[in-house]
Amino acid sequence: DRVIPRAFATDYRSAILFGRARLVPDEEAGLKREALEALNRKYAPDYYEEGQEEIRKDWDNVQIVEIRIDHMTGKEALKAVREME
Repeated sequence: DRVIPRAFATDYRSAILFGRARLVPDEEAGLKREALEALNRKYAPDYYEEGQEEIRKDWDNVQIVEIRIDHMTGKEALKAVREME
């Protein structure tokens, strides 16, 4: 998001998801590891080993919520749309 004080506006993008959520149980440790490693790759790609250590260190303190999406909606500020054209 970006606030544009001069225009008294905000550029934004948002999404609303509808679906079913469930906690991933400990028996599905592979899915939990896959999710955590995907976050590590996305947000800290240059720190793979450090990310792996964080996963190991906090493994028992993390819960993964899986959301099966039925449908979603979204919207975007018009200024952002115009800049993309």
